[in-house]
This record gives sequence, C-alpha cells and structure tokens, in this order.
Amino acid sequence: MKNKWTILFLTGVVLALGLMAGPVARAQSVGIGTTTPAAGAALDISATDRGVLIPRLTGAQRAAIAAPPQGLMVYQTDAPEGFWYFGGSGPLAAWVFINPAPAGDNLGNHTATQSLDLQ
Repeated sequence: MKNKWTILFLTGVVLALGLMAGPVARAQSVGIGTTTPAAGAALDISATDRGVLIPRLTGAQRAAIAAPPQGLMVYQTDAPEGFWYFGGSGPLAAWVFINPAPAGDNLGNHTATQSLDLQ
C-alpha cells in the first residue's frame, strides 16, 4: 500500500513539473535549417540556396479569408498579381497591395504649376 501511495505522489510531482515547464517550452524559438535559432525570433529559417514560399491564392480566395489577422501576407495569382498583406486596425483595416513599381518618382506625383527661372 505504501508503494502505491509513493507512486501516486511521484506521478503527481512529475505532472506538476510538466505543467510548470509547459510555458517555458512554448517560449523557445523554432529553427529550420539551423540548430541554434535566434532567441529573439519565433521562427528562424536559415538557407543559402532556397527561400520562403508564401501561400498563393486568387483574389477571391484572399477576399474570402474570414477575419484575417493584421500582418497576414499572401501572394495573389490573378490580377493584380503580387504580394498583399492585411494591415491597419479597426475601420482602417484593409488588404494592401505591395506595388513594386508605383507610378511617379519616389517623392510622389507632382505637376509643375510655375516656371522656374534658373539663370
């Protein structure tokens, strides 16, 4: 009978230690292609010959995502083809197209309204 209580007690101690260690284990970084992921990263991917492939969706599939979290990124395969991310919060939340070649210069679109005399 004494051994039964000892086993039950030790099982309880192991279970309690496992529950306390759970949050610590979840706080660790995950590494792909590395045995030492960066401590400040949730996911550390290391490669010299490959990249990361973002999920590919049509515009209809992207629009059908219910309550997308802020920062969600997808690659849209139909027009306008390219990367989209869900940004903003509250009433300003919207899908944003990452345009690699915006119109105009890097200062925006400007029209001269006055002649410059550069003599």
